[in-house]
Amino acid sequence: MSDSNNTQIEILRCEELLSLQKRVGKDFLSDHALSLLMNRFSKRVTYFILEYPYVNKDFRSTYYSDFSKRHQNINRNSFRIHIFGENEDYYGFFTLRNTPPFNLGRGYLNPKALTVDPGHFLLTKFDVHILGKTFTVDAFPWMQQDANISRCAQVSIWAIAKYYSERYSIYAEHTIQQIFDLASSHTRKIPSKGLTIENISSIFSFMRFSLKYISGKLSMIERSSTNSYMFLLNPEFLLLPV
Repeated sequence: MSDSNNTQIEILRCEELLSLQKRVGKDFLSDHALSLLMNRFSKRVTYFILEYPYVNKDFRSTYYSDFSKRHQNINRNSFRIHIFGENEDYYGFFTLRNTPPFNLGRGYLNPKALTVDPGHFLLTKFDVHILGKTFTVDAFPWMQQDANISRCAQVSIWAIAKYYSERYSIYAEHTIQQIFDLASSHTRKIPSKGLTIENISSIFSFMRFSLKYISGKLSMIERSSTNSYMFLLNPEFLLLPV
């Protein structure tokens, strides 16, 4: 099913994660990635739908800049795993890329599908198309770092940028490779060692955000004059939409 030359979209139903690994193989769902998924889905989830081949534009962007140049047979296509409950309740999707052990690619997951502690979530609507049918999910973007192009800093920036680009038209979408390219460096960039404070600041400035240095620990502050928000990237910075 993971033949890179296959251009016909295949749809398969899967009831549990262990059978999912058997379907896609460990090149796409390693034991490490599987362990991150096990016991993470709530009882609302009743089955998964596998879609292949799926063009994950974030993985494709890093594939052409790095993974395709290795002396390995790395599949450029991804699996997209849709999450359903009873009565076709749709809880979003995650993707699986051929980058073991860090296989978990771009995903939009509704918190109702997960076993998470009570809390507050920033969500926005994403339209998802499956064989001509459109589903809508309230989610916040997420992906696993590949530990080569993307580290936790790049993924965090990507998630915030994707959220804002989907919610507000004035913000542009950026792939994970574009974010990687925006970081300046006087030394070798691959494999990535993460981002400096200066890198983070300049990338967000390019994206039309302004950053303010703080010394305390805050999670979110509402700016009442514009009803916008400031986000904490780490204990040192607040992110403020301009």
